[in-house]
Amino acid sequence: MSAQAKEGISYNAEDTVRVIFKYEKKRIWGSLLVSRVIPPKQEYLDVYGTRGIIHLERGKIERYLPNGDLIESLKREYSWPSAAQDQIEYFIKVIRKEKENISSPEFHFNHLAFIKAAYKSVQINKYVNPKEFLDL
Repeated sequence: MSAQAKEGISYNAEDTVRVIFKYEKKRIWGSLLVSRVIPPKQEYLDVYGTRGIIHLERGKIERYLPNGDLIESLKREYSWPSAAQDQIEYFIKVIRKEKENISSPEFHFNHLAFIKAAYKSVQINKYVNPKEFLDL
């Protein structure tokens, strides 16, 4: 976690974080990088599996063999909107009662537990299970 990426500017909010996580029951692990200062601005998701890799980003989907060879690519000239923008627009429609809220606040406690575990992990310098922050 970093709160010092802007040289000569003093602030105490995180500007960059990398989270390494795993879901043991599903045998999934991942790496998440979120930064407000690392250019260029980009949003993408890479999924790695035993049978290959899928790369998703705005306007492009690519599929690779396990050795990294590209085997399929789909590009769209007029890019899809960002997930964040879609979420904000959906939230506004829920507030205006134009859409039904399909998830409860309790559903998002899982996300909060993930974030709290990441902060705690930085403090104690070891893996923290997000379930420790959920009332089971």
